[in-house]
Amino acid sequence: MPSRKKTTAELYIFCTIFLVGFVFFWLHGFAWVLPQWKMLSESVSGDCTVLETRIESREEESATLYRPEIRIKFTAGEGTVVIWTYDADTLTQSGGFSTNRKTAEKVVSQFEAGKTYTCWYHPNDPEKAVLKRETSIWGWYFLAIPISLMFSGVCGIWWSLRIFSVSEERRAASNEKRKTSPLALLGGASPTLLPTVPDSRIINESPGTSLAFRLPVSSLPSLRLIVLTIFTIVWNTISWTILVWSLYHSSGARHELLYSTMFGLVFCGFGLLLTIWILRDLLTAFGIGPTLFEISDHPIYPGRKYRILVIQTGMLRFRSLSIVLVCEEIARFRQGTDTITSRKEVYSQPLFFREDFETTQNEPLRQEFFMRLPHGAMHSMVLEHNEIVWKIVLRANLLNWPELHCECPVIVLPHAVSEDRG
Repeated sequence: MPSRKKTTAELYIFCTIFLVGFVFFWLHGFAWVLPQWKMLSESVSGDCTVLETRIESREEESATLYRPEIRIKFTAGEGTVVIWTYDADTLTQSGGFSTNRKTAEKVVSQFEAGKTYTCWYHPNDPEKAVLKRETSIWGWYFLAIPISLMFSGVCGIWWSLRIFSVSEERRAASNEKRKTSPLALLGGASPTLLPTVPDSRIINESPGTSLAFRLPVSSLPSLRLIVLTIFTIVWNTISWTILVWSLYHSSGARHELLYSTMFGLVFCGFGLLLTIWILRDLLTAFGIGPTLFEISDHPIYPGRKYRILVIQTGMLRFRSLSIVLVCEEIARFRQGTDTITSRKEVYSQPLFFREDFETTQNEPLRQEFFMRLPHGAMHSMVLEHNEIVWKIVLRANLLNWPELHCECPVIVLPHAVSEDRG
């Protein structure tokens, strides 16, 4: 649960992300997007005559750069204009150059002196006529960087302000509602004469291999991990495809290399971070191996003795492993406009403990032990504002792995039912 101090720091970070994206968007918009848009929307077409062609070159940092230049003549209004041009980049003194001379030669070969071609120019500024009006697609792709930063910043600011506007108690209640109660795995209340006791038939429908029933384990990979994995695959596929395509079709111009580098650092770099994060979670979820619990009978009655079997697969080195039977009381109540959720462990019974051992693929952990609830133990219960939850909890401290934590809900029937059936 985030504290106010942590939320304030996150708010500053998201504001900074938004401002950085806004500044980049503003600079790129006025420096490139707006001129390109005006050229596309306000330019008019006309006929021009090619007078001559050439390949202009210049030396820069021990490399020779080239660009195509076409000298044209056309009539604009009442005057005649003669200029060297090709596209919008060649209208500047240093634009349009690249290290690829063949690209420049290919452009020049498309024009022959004395022939007529179509050119585009602004009526108020015919001195900036071009023969190629199409803009570089990378200029538009570059907009994705500041837009992504601005979107991330807005989402983060909204979330931080939302936390500020909600009390700690209400956030706690909201978090508790999103968590799956162990009893929710069992399908709700029983339709029998015990309406407040959870239904145990789902557990009883899962037979074990050695004992009567297999218990559900609440540490399986979550839907969040599956969604993030799909998102990571899609994100990396798109971003790396665009980067490879841009580098393969690049003319070697400095601005194209700059755009490719920026795109790779932001989008492909973020994709790599997502991949590392997802791989870590997947290794934790699947690398440790499944944890299986089986029980000799179910539901559970106070005073009776039950056999429990735990099986842990995988190649693991355990520093310690403990299994405990826990009874937890959950209470939800309103205080003013806030909803408060209270969780309290009211009973704990150690069932098994072991230190410093290893498991292999051929020799997994297979341990059997006994469990007995005391007479008069409170039964499982689900009400609108209260729950009594019984569960078997496994905690393991592993070498080179995150801590392993598993919970298996069980259903305890009232003591009177135990006496009637015993």
